[in-house]
Amino acid sequence: MKIRLLIIMTIMAAGQARAAQKVMPCTSWSESMAAVKLKNAGYLSEEELAAPKISSRVLAFQKVRTDLYREVFYMTFTRKNGVRINVITRNDMTPTECSGSGVEVFMVSKTLGAEP
Repeated sequence: MKIRLLIIMTIMAAGQARAAQKVMPCTSWSESMAAVKLKNAGYLSEEELAAPKISSRVLAFQKVRTDLYREVFYMTFTRKNGVRINVITRNDMTPTECSGSGVEVFMVSKTLGAEP
């Protein structure tokens, strides 16, 4: 009986520790995939892809189901000539892996008002 109680308490403690872990958005996967897609579409050069200047902001981050989160970023890629390319990315991630899904990249052709 004591062993059973010890096992149950251990399982409960592990579950509480896991629940206490805070999952944070992960920009690395989204930034990398967006840069590659922009390069493949001809918007970034190979040289710019090697050392991209990127600023990212989280637009949305939410839990979709157990251990799966959806993240949406607004990213600005600044080319060597100063031209900015703005995109919005959407992808899923898990607490242990940034690449929980492919990355959708939407180019922002015009911003009305201030950027998000």
